[in-house]
Amino acid sequence: MSYKKMIFTGTLILTLSGFLARILGFYNRIFLSNLIGAKELGIYQLIFPIYMLCFSLCCHGFETGISNLTSRFFAKGQKKNAHHLVRLGCLLSFCLSILLMFALFEDADYLSTFILKEASAAPSLKIAALSLPFVSIKACLHGYYIGLNHSSVPAVSQIVEQITRVGGIYLLSISVFIMGADARIAAWGMVLGEAVSTIYTILAYFRRLFFENSIFFQKNLQKNNSNKNKQNKKISNTKNQNERISNKNNSDKILKNYNKKYADKRTFSRQADSFTLSTRELLEHFFSFSIPISMNHFCLTIISSLETMLIPFMLEIFFHSHSQALETYGTLTGMALPFLFFPATIVNSLSVMLMPAISSAYDQKQHRQMENTISASLHFCLLIGIFSTFAFLIYGTVLGETIFHSKEAGQYVYLFSVLCPFMYAAQTTSSILNGFGKTKQTLYHNLLGVGIRIFFILLLIPSKGIPGYLIGLLAGYSLQLLLNLFCIYQIVPFYFSAEKTLLFPVLTAIGGGILSKKFWGIASAALPLSSFYILVISGFLYFLFFTLCQIFRESV
Repeated sequence: MSYKKMIFTGTLILTLSGFLARILGFYNRIFLSNLIGAKELGIYQLIFPIYMLCFSLCCHGFETGISNLTSRFFAKGQKKNAHHLVRLGCLLSFCLSILLMFALFEDADYLSTFILKEASAAPSLKIAALSLPFVSIKACLHGYYIGLNHSSVPAVSQIVEQITRVGGIYLLSISVFIMGADARIAAWGMVLGEAVSTIYTILAYFRRLFFENSIFFQKNLQKNNSNKNKQNKKISNTKNQNERISNKNNSDKILKNYNKKYADKRTFSRQADSFTLSTRELLEHFFSFSIPISMNHFCLTIISSLETMLIPFMLEIFFHSHSQALETYGTLTGMALPFLFFPATIVNSLSVMLMPAISSAYDQKQHRQMENTISASLHFCLLIGIFSTFAFLIYGTVLGETIFHSKEAGQYVYLFSVLCPFMYAAQTTSSILNGFGKTKQTLYHNLLGVGIRIFFILLLIPSKGIPGYLIGLLAGYSLQLLLNLFCIYQIVPFYFSAEKTLLFPVLTAIGGGILSKKFWGIASAALPLSSFYILVISGFLYFLFFTLCQIFRESV
């Protein structure tokens, strides 16, 4: 498979599964918001800063390290090393997750009371801790499949997790929590989803191992090769005698070269796979890459968690009400921001596939390939960002009122829509930098961006409320994006067309938005349809107009 096709296929699979998972997640949030209310949803969201700290320690570095080394081992034909690495990674990550689970379970009351300043979050935090062992194993196996550029298993696992989560919450709501649900039901849904998706991923991995090592599979390969040789021999026998005599010498040479070529390949494959690293050497390779990633992500998660925990505190100062602060926080993080993250599914998928692809091209010093990939990736993520911004500016208010029946959620979607291009481009460029191995630079840029956001949270939220947080997000993501672009350009100078990537998409987004808005107004008065269906049709027409304009621009 070619380089571009590999990235495109993996991105497409992860994007489709991500969209389906997001849709299921939206349904889950709608159901939860109606079941437990905005305040309990805010309490549930509060546990994630601490939960993500544990996740970054036992999962993130393991997944990234396995992904990176697996792609290198398979490129060299060293399958045994790759599988040995997966087993070691799963064992270490699982043991670490067990320790963190017990620590989190024992200290949940203290953390909720003195760190989160919300004692009622302790039961949800204890329940969420039970998912860590499942997540640790699943992360390692996902890293293995991403390293192979086989994104189908992580994609299906993501969908299985969401379906189980939604189904589990529904079943709990009509059984255990029938007398009244709170934030705990959402935490139990998360545990059930992670457990079932982990079981699926483990079964998929053992199924792959079975087919790789089965005698039946090897015999099929030999049989196919034998059939090909017989077919070639049969075709050659149908030629007339004169042609066989005249081309005998050439055929002998071709056959000899053919046999030598594939004999060398088979010999190389056997020699490569027989080159097995010891456990100590394998761990040295793994930790040299995964520990910096884990520590970088842990430091970033600490700062990000501080940012997340500060928001409800500062909102309490603004509203002079603890209950109102929690409700606003739940509406923003549980209802409004997921809309902005929905188009980011494409960018997330692209970022996952970009890092191993850029890493491989960088190792092989394929500068032209890297330049084209960087330019195309930036162009694509900015297109998604510009389209999303104008879509949320037009439909944001209606989306909140139609989906969550919350006018406040719609206002926040409208307000935060301007973030999309900066947020998506910052994420893509960070993935490119990680592909170059510049993890320290990525960490510094992320920390500076989060630091700017925290500064504005402390400075502006107490006086301006949620708009103050938006200003901080814009400043933080803009700084992070500029630093990332400068660092990337120092490594690989890339081409960027402001007219093609910014001006033309903005103009077409404005034109499509005006047409879509007019259709929406006419359809609302003329068609006997609910506002939801009119919204879907109008949004589709806007997307179609924008996409066709970009395709026309590319073809000119």
